[in-house]
Amino acid sequence: MTTIVVVDDDRPLARALGINLRAHGYQVTLAHDGRTALTEVARTHPAVVVLDLGLPDLDGIEVLTDIRCSSAVPVIVLSARSTSSEKVEALDAGADDYVTKPFAVNELLARIRASVRRGTPALMTETEHAVTTPDFTIDLGAHRVYRKGNTVRLTPTEWSLLEMLVRQSGKLVTQKQILTDIWAQPPWNRPTTCGSTSRNCAANSNPTPPTPATSSPNPAWATGSCHEHLHWKTLLDNASGSRGPINHWPQEGQQ
Repeated sequence: MTTIVVVDDDRPLARALGINLRAHGYQVTLAHDGRTALTEVARTHPAVVVLDLGLPDLDGIEVLTDIRCSSAVPVIVLSARSTSSEKVEALDAGADDYVTKPFAVNELLARIRASVRRGTPALMTETEHAVTTPDFTIDLGAHRVYRKGNTVRLTPTEWSLLEMLVRQSGKLVTQKQILTDIWAQPPWNRPTTCGSTSRNCAANSNPTPPTPATSSPNPAWATGSCHEHLHWKTLLDNASGSRGPINHWPQEGQQ
């Protein structure tokens, strides 16, 4: 069932909207402040978030920015703020759509349906189960990676990280999203896990011991903010002998 998170401090309005959405077959989670909204978005992984901007604890733009640091979920702003500059600010902060109050329920429902369609990834066909580069073949169906015909041995966690990046190819995948989806823990509980696993994955895919001459990691390995991300091709292709050995790379937080 498609999950919608509705964020609005107007409890009667949120309750009425929740009843309407459930009548149309959606599973609805209500949040009446910004912090609860962020918790519910991370917990439920909704298909769409309907977000009011005038919240009691955090401004809606701040909530929207925090959501965008960890998720690409479609966000529909539902707000009484109606000036052009306010709409532009929300859209530039990452909103996918903007509906002003008062609003027609049928129009909001149509916008939700459109957002769900846009946010639903196309399913991989059988012919797409193998992803190939000049050096690597990733067989998603068999859960195997081959480097020039030789099997690359990865731990289950390393495979999960690689598979996540492959299936999200072309999209930003943040440290927070990786820690939440792969380890099912808030990112502040595992501050160095993501970097350690990505480096181990690269080491396992590198058949030749690299030289310690270049010990600085590629920037794409960096973790720690919503703008720093990994790419699966970097994870495998850049581990081809030009990087320093794992124990020569700086730890998270070091320059």
